[in-house]
Amino acid sequence: MSSTAQLSVSNSLSEILCNDLHIDSCRISRDSRLVTDVCLDWLGLAVAAVAIEAKLGIVLCEQDLLGASTIGELDDILEAKTAGGLA
Repeated sequence: MSSTAQLSVSNSLSEILCNDLHIDSCRISRDSRLVTDVCLDWLGLAVAAVAIEAKLGIVLCEQDLLGASTIGELDDILEAKTAGGLA
């Protein structure tokens, strides 16, 4: 995937976390842990998945969400799905 496409996914994920989940942008980094740093519970993850599908056209399964412990890992999953043509 080109670096432009990677930035697009990363920027979109940041926008979703800030705008849809009302997470302060200072808490968002690749190393931020979804549960302990960003405080996403199961409902927050579900809302994130719906927003990601609506805005990016990428469908995340439960395994994708449970397999990501940081924002960076979630971003990597989104990038892989985009690069693999699964979006």
